[in-house]
Amino acid sequence: MRLTSVLTSIATACLALLGTTAVNAQNIGNPPMATDGLIIVEGANEMFGNRTNAGVKSAEKGKYIVLESKATTGYTMVSRQTKFPYNELIPSWNVWCPKGAGVRLLLSTAVTPGNNDWFEAARWGDYQFPYPVEFKQKVPGGEYVTDTLLLKGTSSYISWRVEFYRGSTNIESPKLSLLAASYSNTLKKKKIYAAYGDKRPFFMEPTGKKFQLDVPYTTQVVSDKSRVNEICSPTSVVTAIAKFGIRADLDRACDLVYEPYEKIYGNWIRAVSLGSQFGARGYITRFRNISQVNETLRKGYTICASIKFPDNAVPKDELPLMYGNRGTDGHLICLIGIDKDGWIITHDSASRKNGVACRWSQNAMKKVWVDARGGVGYVFTGKR
Repeated sequence: MRLTSVLTSIATACLALLGTTAVNAQNIGNPPMATDGLIIVEGANEMFGNRTNAGVKSAEKGKYIVLESKATTGYTMVSRQTKFPYNELIPSWNVWCPKGAGVRLLLSTAVTPGNNDWFEAARWGDYQFPYPVEFKQKVPGGEYVTDTLLLKGTSSYISWRVEFYRGSTNIESPKLSLLAASYSNTLKKKKIYAAYGDKRPFFMEPTGKKFQLDVPYTTQVVSDKSRVNEICSPTSVVTAIAKFGIRADLDRACDLVYEPYEKIYGNWIRAVSLGSQFGARGYITRFRNISQVNETLRKGYTICASIKFPDNAVPKDELPLMYGNRGTDGHLICLIGIDKDGWIITHDSASRKNGVACRWSQNAMKKVWVDARGGVGYVFTGKR
């Protein structure tokens, strides 16, 4: 991928690309009556609810699931029914891995999953898994592309199977603390929308008062120019978790989150895993209006928003200064507040000069984020 236009100065602006072009092609957007749900399963007690596990145990007063002391492999499985049938789903999880260990996430939409109903959604850690990697998979009822499940029909069930691995019992166990699924029905179903949809208008009236979280800024304009225009996602994560006193090294973050098979830094699930590796709690969800954004920010949470827009798609006076009339094929920005006029305040890692606490109109955010990217955002809530 490349930017729609190359900016003239890499020192002042470098609009980076989010590595999810495959998902773009699947029209993840904001159709009328789009209805979203979120499931979070957290802690060993909830994740052991199915009693379907082997080689793992609860640790640290039920905060984590880890391998048993004499086990080098193990698994746990969790199933949930959704509030309504969905046709899109984006998973996320909070995991931590030492060197020589790894975790693997499999999903199923079947009511009672059989062996052929599972597909791999993510992996984390440097363990050498004995399984091939596929990033555009035909799965029962649809396909899984990079980080997003797209069904031809619908399902009302989701199951997670997490597999734990380590090279020997001398290596510390991987840790799992949270599983999440952001699911959506985008099929214009009136009854589902009437029962479960958020019917508030996209635009929110200005409050006349500025609200801004205290979030240190991080730039992606780094010395390694070979990846400077590709690392907006890990940079946004490093920025977002800094709000909670977690100061992560950007170079290490880029190395950890890089997906060598697709050669991208912007896999959404891996971005949340990155935050968790550094000690943050987070998940992926969808935003459809500014009231949802306002509520999330006022809880003290940070949001990393996935945006995309072509040249001249948004009036330049509604965008941060460094954009001008230019667009981006994909980028991540960190939302940190709303000003007195209702404009969204963000840290944009693309420009050290103009990216700090820069502002977007609500209309711009609708076009570049919610309409273009389905309002997908990483939410970080604090230390895990």
